[in-house]
Amino acid sequence: MLRFAAYLLVCIFLIAGWAAPASATKRVALVIGNSAYEHAPVLKNPKNDATAISAVLEKLGFDVVTGIDLKHVEFAQTIGQFRKKLKGADVGLFFYAGHGLQVQGENYLAPLDAELDNETSLDFEAVPLRTILKLMERSTKTNLVFLDACRDNPLARNLARSMGTRSTGIGRGLAREESGLGTLISFATQPGNVALDGSGKNSPFATGMLKHMETPGLDVALVLRRVREEVIKATSGSQVPWTNSSLTGSFMFKAKVFEDTKTSGGNAAEMATNGERMRKAEEERKALQAERSNIAKERAEFVKRLDALERQAKASAEQAVAKGREVAALKQSKSAEKPKVAPSQPDHPFDGPWKVTIDSKTGCLNNGVTSYIMVVHDGVFVHDGHMFRKKGSISSTGEFNAKVYKTGNAFAAKQTAKIAGDRGKGRMQGRKPSCKGNVTLVRLD
Repeated sequence: MLRFAAYLLVCIFLIAGWAAPASATKRVALVIGNSAYEHAPVLKNPKNDATAISAVLEKLGFDVVTGIDLKHVEFAQTIGQFRKKLKGADVGLFFYAGHGLQVQGENYLAPLDAELDNETSLDFEAVPLRTILKLMERSTKTNLVFLDACRDNPLARNLARSMGTRSTGIGRGLAREESGLGTLISFATQPGNVALDGSGKNSPFATGMLKHMETPGLDVALVLRRVREEVIKATSGSQVPWTNSSLTGSFMFKAKVFEDTKTSGGNAAEMATNGERMRKAEEERKALQAERSNIAKERAEFVKRLDALERQAKASAEQAVAKGREVAALKQSKSAEKPKVAPSQPDHPFDGPWKVTIDSKTGCLNNGVTSYIMVVHDGVFVHDGHMFRKKGSISSTGEFNAKVYKTGNAFAAKQTAKIAGDRGKGRMQGRKPSCKGNVTLVRLD
């Protein structure tokens, strides 16, 4: 009877989705640890961290590509191997331990042979983290990135010295990295801070990961929360791991597995053990549910505050429009109250458009009848034609005087006339005595 009860409980939890075989998904990992730097002090633990993490991931069913102490070319080749294995994978994982730096808000990983003695070397000697993230996000729906790369970095100081006043773009540690949909990024410490290499065999961050990754049925969010607690305790609060997650579902390194009682008789102690396991699993499920609920509440509160700000901005805009209309109406009423004053006579009664017609009989460049339109403003006008430029004036008594110039300001002719009302008549005399004719003016408005 006890055997049947235990078996029934197992079936219930399997149906509820608590256990899923690792073989159900294809999981691929890239693990890199750089220690023996050529232009910076050797780091003791990254190669140990990468070796240990690789071994655990392989045990957990990951197809692992491992790189230890990689120069720039080897780094690129290892990423290429990882890219090929990502094809058709369900889960992609990247773990990096070694030197990293941020420049202008972008994060870079440092191969062994990186020197970074000038600004241009950054493009050729370092590996942009964003390149690896894009590669993973294009290939798989679930991506996990773990960066133990915030150690105190002399390479960043080399680059800062070469950049001079522009070195303000080089930050301490790594910068905040936004994750795409389905991606989790975990830093060994918060953005802009420096992580410790550790005095033991592994760094504080890697030690926490190794301790909790193999816990059956533990969601990655709870794994990282436990790692955070371990690191804070180990570093006396000087290092606080930080996570940015856009995962859309749950992920466990190791699925929850319930085993049937192997002995034929079974006993109360075995049932108590199973009950304790289920109790802990339920506690972990509730903790994860509470964490997700808090996130949902924070998002709802943010949306609420945003809506309030939008309503406030809209109300302010409406008040401004109403105030503007009120001021305009007040100005209009005051304008209506002012007594009308008869407009004064213009100082230039002949301002406006005129048509000038020249009838030249003989001896001119353009024999016959020609005309042009001039616009008089404040008693003067300038007219630029295809071959000739005319400049002149009309006095308040109707005296019209104009000079005609060829291209290059060579004097060509003089025009004079007397205007009465909307019409005027006069004479044109060219530079040559033989070039002459009559001038007629007609107002057009």
